[in-house]
Amino acid sequence: MSKKHQTLGDIYISVIDLLEQQEMRYMIIGGLAVGLIGEARLTQDIDILVAVPKAGIDQLLTEARKQGFTFVSKKKVTEDINLRGVFFLQKDEFHIDFIMGTMPFEEEAFSRRKKIKFFNKNAYFPTPEDLILFKLIASRPKDILDIQSIILRHNVHLDRAYLRKWAHIISDDLQNRNIYQKLEDLLKE
Repeated sequence: MSKKHQTLGDIYISVIDLLEQQEMRYMIIGGLAVGLIGEARLTQDIDILVAVPKAGIDQLLTEARKQGFTFVSKKKVTEDINLRGVFFLQKDEFHIDFIMGTMPFEEEAFSRRKKIKFFNKNAYFPTPEDLILFKLIASRPKDILDIQSIILRHNVHLDRAYLRKWAHIISDDLQNRNIYQKLEDLLKE
């Protein structure tokens, strides 16, 4: 008997179930969030901001493996968290990035997150403003396009004072004035 081919929606539901079973604070922040909050675009991975104590990682990985997720090793995950603040799991051909939330802005974003139904499953997503700020931190060309789509869709409803406040704080925290300036440029377009 052949194995059922899993879709991105199947993997999304599996990872949300895993995080909720472990009672972890999370928020979908990558291409899936942009597709829901901004403009739809193709993605084959799931990016999730998580607030999990390092002690909880071992339990998460143990349960993830039981549910069919794969990863190189617990040691490699720990190294990735310590070096980059990110680790990943794999399920079938899908890649799930877990970004460890450690900045004050990320804590604020957790307090503002919204539960939205996507793929027939309620899950936490950022506000449009917070997704813009997450995308500004990375500032890759595709992130800038994502920001433009979010601004276009939510323009009159965006809390510009909130965006400017946090872009300024993030710029200072990361010692990168380009973040604040890029926001100003994008809001003027």
